[in-house]
Amino acid sequence: DAFQWVMYYGDRPAYETVAAAILQGLFARFPNVQLLLSQQGTVWVPYIVRKMDHAFLMGRRATWGKLEMRPSDYFRRHVRVAPYPEENVDRVIESVGVEPITFGSDFPHGEGLPDPSLYKAQLQNCNDEQVRAIMRDNLAGFLDLA
Repeated sequence: DAFQWVMYYGDRPAYETVAAAILQGLFARFPNVQLLLSQQGTVWVPYIVRKMDHAFLMGRRATWGKLEMRPSDYFRRHVRVAPYPEENVDRVIESVGVEPITFGSDFPHGEGLPDPSLYKAQLQNCNDEQVRAIMRDNLAGFLDLA
């Protein structure tokens, strides 16, 4: 139903997972751990990053250990997300930069694109280096590929 779709199949599980990993010190304790959220979109990213940084700047402590940097910095270093083709990628870039963003397509599902080059329409405000990072390099780095 609509309630389940809104509350459990979208943003909330994604930002609860990311917030728990960052604010409970997972990445501070295990600096080699990386997290990729696929099929969650990215509309939630600016909100949760802003909320986590606000809590951090107010002096809220991590559950275990100490956060040595802002939650948004942990996000940039440890989390990768794949925006849906219809999402505003510029808004995500504005909040966390290009580093966490990866291209993903789940074609033939409804959110997938049959031709990955169609996704570049979402990246029209990005320079060539940023487009290459989103379309290839960020995921290749996450997977430890040359």
